[in-house]
Amino acid sequence: MLTQSWADKDAIAVEVAIPKGAVEQVLLDELRRRLLAWRTWWITADYVDKQLEQNEPLKAWLLHRYTLTDIKSLLRGVLAPTDTELDAYSTKGLGSALRQAAPGQSVREFDWLLGSLVFWSQAGDGLDTAKLVRALQDTQAARLASNRPPSPANPSTGILAGIEALEQRNFGLAEEQFRKAVSADRSGAIATFLAAYGNRDSVNTMADKLTQACVPFEPPGRLNERRSINEQARFEIEDFLGRHQDSIADRDRASLEYCLLEHYAGHAYGNHERQLRSIQDTAVRRSARAEP
Repeated sequence: MLTQSWADKDAIAVEVAIPKGAVEQVLLDELRRRLLAWRTWWITADYVDKQLEQNEPLKAWLLHRYTLTDIKSLLRGVLAPTDTELDAYSTKGLGSALRQAAPGQSVREFDWLLGSLVFWSQAGDGLDTAKLVRALQDTQAARLASNRPPSPANPSTGILAGIEALEQRNFGLAEEQFRKAVSADRSGAIATFLAAYGNRDSVNTMADKLTQACVPFEPPGRLNERRSINEQARFEIEDFLGRHQDSIADRDRASLEYCLLEHYAGHAYGNHERQLRSIQDTAVRRSARAEP
């Protein structure tokens, strides 16, 4: 299923005892299991190329040093399930299997994660593919950890300056700052980078990316017109506002909220009642803070 065709020698019909009326659910469960267990197959060179089109400066930097196939292999390595997780799909339920996933097995923040290669290209001298994958997972794990790693007592100012340059897409300056910091104290530079880069949480980067998706929705707009964004953008905007509403510049937050309102106006209100109420509550809180 999903990985076989009729021509495979073992692709034969197998009698399976399924309770009456449960065929659809059994099929869906098996599809989910195969989708999760073989998730790395969804990362292709074409997928990487398409994703990088949204950040041409980063794409140019990466492709000067790596091929699309190199990047694909790195991302597949980040996502690859552990042997324990794969075993759990056969012996336990999906929930139990997913709990076996290693921290950092995510490529959701695509630009942010690949942007860290600007640092690791300087700190990871001699790293083979497996070690570079581990470095990317450590970077992602630092961001996702409930208790994020604290910054060192004496954080490297060069690393902080490099991250600032990285967020400004000045990759040459970022490389220079990272190189100097690593030369001075490699272990301290790595500790500072993991703490600082993870704690920044790519708020500025994500805000820029999502507001670009909402350019056609600039107010005053027309809520009576049926306009919409794609579902992935809607999910990311809702999640971003939910996690970072107090860290986003007012102009960016207003643009994202209006973008959602216009999207909701073109769809069934009931499906988005919770999000609409959240936007309204946020507006009320900001108004209250603004009152003398």
